[in-house]
Amino acid sequence: MADRKAVRIAYQGIEAWEISRDKVRELIADDTGADIWPETKSLPPFGMPPSPLSQECIQKLRALEGVTISGDEDD
Repeated sequence: MADRKAVRIAYQGIEAWEISRDKVRELIADDTGADIWPETKSLPPFGMPPSPLSQECIQKLRALEGVTISGDEDD
């Protein structure tokens, strides 16, 4: 599990969230098996998946336009 990291997911605006949210949810569900997790009620929201994500999933999320990942930096 060393290659898995807990992250925070944010969007660079409401439009980015509207475009990317379904793909973000799909990638995280495929990686963790979880399809719900805490998200703020603000628009755009930011969320924290309940399980650490694989490096592969983090890279796929980073490739999505308007999606920002934090918390996976090396300690």
